[in-house]
Amino acid sequence: MAKKTVTPEVPSESLQTRGETAMVEFEYGEEDIGAGYEHQTSADTKVPLLILLQGLSPMVVEGTNDAKAGQWFHTVTQELYDKDTGFLFVPATTRHLFAEWIPRNEGGGFRGHHEITSDEVKQTLNRSEKFGKNKMENGHELVETFYVYGIVCSEDGFADSMGVISFVSTKIRSYKSWMSRLRAFTVRHPTRGSFRPPMYAHLTRITSESQKNEKGQFYIPRITAGNESPIKSLLQKDDDRFIMAKKCKELVDAGDIAVDPNQAMAQDADSDGKAPF
Repeated sequence: MAKKTVTPEVPSESLQTRGETAMVEFEYGEEDIGAGYEHQTSADTKVPLLILLQGLSPMVVEGTNDAKAGQWFHTVTQELYDKDTGFLFVPATTRHLFAEWIPRNEGGGFRGHHEITSDEVKQTLNRSEKFGKNKMENGHELVETFYVYGIVCSEDGFADSMGVISFVSTKIRSYKSWMSRLRAFTVRHPTRGSFRPPMYAHLTRITSESQKNEKGQFYIPRITAGNESPIKSLLQKDDDRFIMAKKCKELVDAGDIAVDPNQAMAQDADSDGKAPF
């Protein structure tokens, strides 16, 4: 079931609020700050996935917490976001990979990522007889996937957590449209002229919209500037959300965090109602 965030009962004057959560300011010694995590790596934590639920996603079929198609599901907090209001997100960086999946009829499961330039990917694509159906020699499937790493934000202007949105199949068009708009957007500086702001300066609202094809109705991401205007949605460099998104990019670039697609196995479903593996 989806979790509900509970605010601790502490004196209000000691709180710094962030959405529905609260943080008490405690005083610790220098030797205690951050202690206890020295031996942890990315294997100790999970970067949340934001999954767009479809009509045949198990949560929707089973009616778990009144889940509905078109809602977004946060795999760590278990929160559901309404399809019309969605959630605020600051994109930090992207990755274009091919994910290797074991077919469901053989047990399912994620087996790893392949770079788009790898020989295995090239050979598999050359053998493909049907667009989007990339069967490897071992019988596994290669699924083209675009990942957007970034920061999930509260409605009242704070950074909540890192998160990843994956775009496969019918969702890829939404991703490319999003990135095309960002790359085309420039601002003018009085001395430097026109320049493109960093990706992690853009506050974005992620919702969903319904579409149909020969297989039926499905949902794709709908992505807009947080205030319906790119220039009004730009974050200042001292904004908490900008700072965390920039740090997120640095961690991804350094290989310190990576997405675990296995989180999606229980709920992700493509336009035909089947998971993309």
